[in-house]
Amino acid sequence: MSSLASPSSPTDGLPDDVLEEIFLACLPTPTNDCEINACEAPLLLGRICRQWRTVSLSAPRLWTSLRIAEPHPPPITIADLNLRGLADYIPPASHSEKLARMADAVKAWLDRSGQCPLSLTFESEPLFDGSGASATSPLLDTLLLFASRWQRASIKAPISVLAQLLLLEAADVPMLREAEVVAKGRGDTFAWNSLKFLHCASLRSFGAFGVGHRYRDLPMPLWDHLFDLRMTGMMPSDALSWVLARCAQLRSCQVVLGGRRGPPDVPPTIVCEYLESLDIQFQARLTLQSTVQIEFARLSLPKLRRLKVHSGGWEVQDDIDYGPIFAASPAVTSLDVNVGLFTASSFPQFLRGLPPTIEELRINGAPPHSFQKRSKIFDDEALAVLIPSSYESGSQVGCPNLQVFQADASFSDEMLLAFVGSRMASRVPLARVAVCLRDESGDERVDIRELEDVRTFIEAGLLLEVSYYRPEWVDFC
Repeated sequence: MSSLASPSSPTDGLPDDVLEEIFLACLPTPTNDCEINACEAPLLLGRICRQWRTVSLSAPRLWTSLRIAEPHPPPITIADLNLRGLADYIPPASHSEKLARMADAVKAWLDRSGQCPLSLTFESEPLFDGSGASATSPLLDTLLLFASRWQRASIKAPISVLAQLLLLEAADVPMLREAEVVAKGRGDTFAWNSLKFLHCASLRSFGAFGVGHRYRDLPMPLWDHLFDLRMTGMMPSDALSWVLARCAQLRSCQVVLGGRRGPPDVPPTIVCEYLESLDIQFQARLTLQSTVQIEFARLSLPKLRRLKVHSGGWEVQDDIDYGPIFAASPAVTSLDVNVGLFTASSFPQFLRGLPPTIEELRINGAPPHSFQKRSKIFDDEALAVLIPSSYESGSQVGCPNLQVFQADASFSDEMLLAFVGSRMASRVPLARVAVCLRDESGDERVDIRELEDVRTFIEAGLLLEVSYYRPEWVDFC
């Protein structure tokens, strides 16, 4: 009978606590919550053998993260519309029963987490794209039962569902450190000023997506306790100064600006001693100009290292001087911009004016849906600004400490080779180059990575990625 015994496994005989640590390593990364899926951990772990099931069900740390996507109701039929009309449509009972079963599963999952802090993501969609109406969610009601153990909570839903958050008080979420509220639909109509749980003293990271011009309504007396802040919507250009003036401890900030300037109630000088990362997207040309010329003139960002500035799919028509940005942030090492911020004449000048502290440079092209060919401005002439051999003896090359270079561009293979060769021979060699070159010829291109000189650089440690983008123009005639 011994020959019929099941073969041994490497995990046989392992203590339960060691097995639990192995199970924890099977969970998604900290930025991704688990889903209720029998084919993924932790549910999958309980389907292998009796020991694994016992260990997985008795380990609270395996059940502390959860991502829930509320299912859509069945499609509306013509009969439904004829019977009730769109405004009075009620999802069928089968859908409500499905939500009730999911709510029971969510409760059973979170009950297994014991008293551990929770990381939760909840997503819900409006019932109809046009009505904006949506019933309250029994799934969110279930999550609210465990609010006392929320440590990270991301709620993405229409405003009718978000209204359930108005029941939360600061005392209900004593462990909360990270919160994200995403208003789907007309976020500017949501009662942001009634989110009382934002008074929580432990809150360090907050995201308000869709808040728009209502950003001043956020009831956060503890602005100066935040380390990370993310807000989107048509906020005015002075929203950046208004926020930074109140967030003395901020390390990271992400905003989307696009409205008119508000009342001038910000101090003339704002010093952000700890800000290390700033991400700004502009939705309007006038907002970009007023932010650069007025708002950055009052800012001092001595420790800013990572800066991202993008236009929201549009392109400037006139030259803009971005000098005030770098005057306010003299220590930037990583810069990410897109070509929509520049004209053909201003882009080379911008590259020449970059501070010598830049180590990582990313130049993103125009969005694929754009009919403009703005990515052509990053041509051979512009790239020459970053090539030491293009300068006269004794002159300063742009970005002398550059190590990482990523670009959507239209310069030639020959100029790229000159750039890589000169940089690899400089005092600070390149570590990584990733470029996507615009190619309208349609001819077959030689893989420059196979060239002997380039192979030498790759063997020396250079990571080189080269791809080509061939636009397909549609003839609407």
